[in-house]
Amino acid sequence: MSFYLGTNGILRNHFFDYLSKEKFGHRLEKTLVSGDKAFNRNPAIIDDSEVIVSELMKKNPLTIEIDTPLVSVQKIFKEKGFRHLPVLKDSRIVIGMISDRDLLKVETMGTFQFLAANAIMKTILILVEEDTPVAQVAKVMVEEKISAMPVINKEHHMVGIITKTDLLKGLFEYRLRDTRI
Repeated sequence: MSFYLGTNGILRNHFFDYLSKEKFGHRLEKTLVSGDKAFNRNPAIIDDSEVIVSELMKKNPLTIEIDTPLVSVQKIFKEKGFRHLPVLKDSRIVIGMISDRDLLKVETMGTFQFLAANAIMKTILILVEEDTPVAQVAKVMVEEKISAMPVINKEHHMVGIITKTDLLKGLFEYRLRDTRI
């Protein structure tokens, strides 16, 4: 489980100092219900019940290549309702990310129709491995003020994306769900 800083597809393992200073005793954990083997034990001490990124991420998200025209990117955002779109090289290596805000900034330019994804994508990214605890991802997103992270496997190929919305859904699913709703 790791975080990486990516710059134009080159990944460097990165450790956020604030993750070591925090105790994650109030981490997001799977909800235990009667009938589960571990129900009578304290869930805070069941290490294997911690929710990891691969359980909440969107698997195999729609992505674009570096040379995708912005007109096509705009169409994807409007039709799919996305807020983030990863940019890949060779269909597996994450080299950038475009947000709906990035696109909005250039939509009014007269040259918009001639630009491609590489003209507006963010190239400095934080990426996360799929087996990283969700509590750490949430902390990094809050501290770094980002709302989406590409998820990679051990070979550094993109396998998903995790967003703040996914984290909120996970919070509801694993912590806040009330059977009366």
